[in-house]
Amino acid sequence: MRGVVVIGGGFSGVAVGVNLAAASPEPLAITVVEPAESVGRGVAYGTDDPDHRLNGPSVIHFLQLADTSQFTRWHAECGALERDPESIHGDVVFARRHDFGTYLNEQFKAAAASNPSGSVITHRRDRVVDLDVSARGVRVKLHQHDPIDADLAVLTTSNAPPAVPPALRPLNGASGFIGNPWEPAALAAVPPVGRVLIVGTGLTMADIAVTIRRDRPDVAVSALSRRGLMPRSLPAEFGGPGGDIIDTLTTRSPAFLDRHPDATTVRDLLRSVRADIAAAVADGGSWHGGFDAVRDAAHVVWPNLAPGEQARFVRHLAPWYEVHRFRYPPQTERVIAAALADGSLTVEASRLTAARVRDDGFEIVRRRRNDGVEVAETFDVVVNCTGPERKPRASGDPLLANLVARGVVTPDRNGLGLSIDDLSSAVDASGESNPRLRVVGPLARGRFGECAGVPHIVARMSDALPSMLDTIRDAECSNLVSD
Repeated sequence: MRGVVVIGGGFSGVAVGVNLAAASPEPLAITVVEPAESVGRGVAYGTDDPDHRLNGPSVIHFLQLADTSQFTRWHAECGALERDPESIHGDVVFARRHDFGTYLNEQFKAAAASNPSGSVITHRRDRVVDLDVSARGVRVKLHQHDPIDADLAVLTTSNAPPAVPPALRPLNGASGFIGNPWEPAALAAVPPVGRVLIVGTGLTMADIAVTIRRDRPDVAVSALSRRGLMPRSLPAEFGGPGGDIIDTLTTRSPAFLDRHPDATTVRDLLRSVRADIAAAVADGGSWHGGFDAVRDAAHVVWPNLAPGEQARFVRHLAPWYEVHRFRYPPQTERVIAAALADGSLTVEASRLTAARVRDDGFEIVRRRRNDGVEVAETFDVVVNCTGPERKPRASGDPLLANLVARGVVTPDRNGLGLSIDDLSSAVDASGESNPRLRVVGPLARGRFGECAGVPHIVARMSDALPSMLDTIRDAECSNLVSD
């Protein structure tokens, strides 16, 4: 039986295992290596907090292109909808992230019990520390178990802990400094009364602020980032994504490019998006459709940009793109709006300049963006919510460190994951693609521009799936997955 090793058991890892087993013409031995007790959770869906929700509706959360409504059905049929009536917003559902993680785990178990190809799907609870890739196959080295020999390896690790900004590093190890807000019981350090500083103003900040407001209503929360940008709202009347999102994400000629075929620079793209938004607003709509058109065309638009244009986008436009891209779930936005209105949450554009541990807490010095004035304040707790570390060298993952050091993989030139080709094969230090090592999930963003949302991950993985199966079939020898 030919073998596949999937490295990482979050959403991307489950999606790869389930789809390979569904599409393969022959039985495969599919091993998902994941150190957690169960698969499907990862960082994104590991939270147990009932107020941490998916920031998109259930209709765009799916494992397979062939059945995009499965999670929506599961959510209603398993009782999650009845237990969580607040998840309903208009005609759609914004489910708890924990519920989506439960769904993924159940789908993995169901595929392991029965799948169209008769493949053997297993979860190996361990950590991959290194791998060797050759023309004959892949040897995957584990921390605790014997190596696994396979015909294909798929790297799906993502969402590394946030990097601690240099100005906050003097606080490392101090009680009350939360460097990773997704660590279990991280917020236990928040006192019943006091002041909390959140560094970062994106969706992670919103989740942390919602939890503190619910559990510690007498705590004052301040949030800051260099630009003070916050996630945008959904349309006032939201019934789910417009049009056929699957068709948009899988076509090689998206409607956005049909309208703007000459948009080949960042400036061209910005003008085109603004023109689309202006037309939508003039027609009685909102900015969302104009923005979504370029977002869902990213798999074609981004690779066509010259390297200098990609770097220009990352340097100048990425923060604005992301706050329009990653929007509040409406339930979360209501809480944040109330907290801003009553002053229990404040948000400011400032740059951190210094941080010190004091007997009465943490002294934080920041320079305000609007007037350049330096301000020093003391906080009881500081929470780092700057988002996942995207650079492989800085992620703290020993596997990525080993692979980069040996030239098996190379970092994307813009710091957006790893270098890959258009079929998700890893590109090594010599510039050669290796089809035996594929990259799926957020680490593929540097190639496709968009690879964070569930539909984008599934669409790009589905593009590469036939090639993955060809690589497995064309193996020079049948490698057995070790017991």
